[in-house]
Amino acid sequence: MKKSRFIPVLLFALVFCLCAGCSDKKTSGEFKVGVVAVTSGELFRKGNYIVTAARYAAENVNKSGGLELGGEPYKVKLYPADTKSNVALAVAKVCEEHKVPFITPVAGTNKLTSYKYSFRVSYTNTVQGEALALFAKNDLGHKDVGILFDSSSPYSAELARFFKEDYLKGGG
Repeated sequence: MKKSRFIPVLLFALVFCLCAGCSDKKTSGEFKVGVVAVTSGELFRKGNYIVTAARYAAENVNKSGGLELGGEPYKVKLYPADTKSNVALAVAKVCEEHKVPFITPVAGTNKLTSYKYSFRVSYTNTVQGEALALFAKNDLGHKDVGILFDSSSPYSAELARFFKEDYLKGGG
């Protein structure tokens, strides 16, 4: 299995382990897992990889007999949903209220850091903005740059803002 596909499968397996204690017994032999991913817009490829990896992991778990929770067997049932790049904070809020872990491999917003039950695998937009500013200045050698971004995309707008702040601080 390619390394780029192994990480989402590993992450999915980790979610199963973390969520094992969160299942209620009223599932009729199903362990329900929401797969919230960006499957449209500028990040659609990452989201589709996540959904594909989740399906692969669920199929493997189910082929091996499913999950055993409290001595009872459960088959994994996935419920994929497209976030359209803008619901990570809404999901984090609901998970926080219900004390359910939320793990996201792509949400970079700094606002996610304030939630106790939310975890990210990706870098924050602050880190990405700083890295991009250093790259543009040091590796590309540019002093004057223009920033093109999608103002309707929270990810794009926040990343552009952090890039601009860091670039200006660095003398750009």
